[in-house]
Amino acid sequence: MTDELDQGLRQYGTERQQEVFDAFVANGGNWTRTGEALGIAARTVRHSIERMRKRAASQGYAPGHFADGV
Repeated sequence: MTDELDQGLRQYGTERQQEVFDAFVANGGNWTRTGEALGIAARTVRHSIERMRKRAASQGYAPGHFADGV
C-alpha cells in the first residue's frame, strides 16, 4: 500500500486518474471510502491506481522496488 500513496505516481496518471489518486490519498488509501466519495466503485478506484503503477513501472519508476524509486 505504501507505494500506492507515493506522490511520485501522480504524474503517471491521466487527469481523471490523478483525481482518483488525490481522493485515494485524502481517504487514507481506503478503496471503499474513496469510491464512495467519488461516486464510483471501489474496484474502479483500485484499477485506476493499478494502471498508474503499471504506467510508472513501464517508464522506469517503481517505488518500493528500489531505494531511489528508479
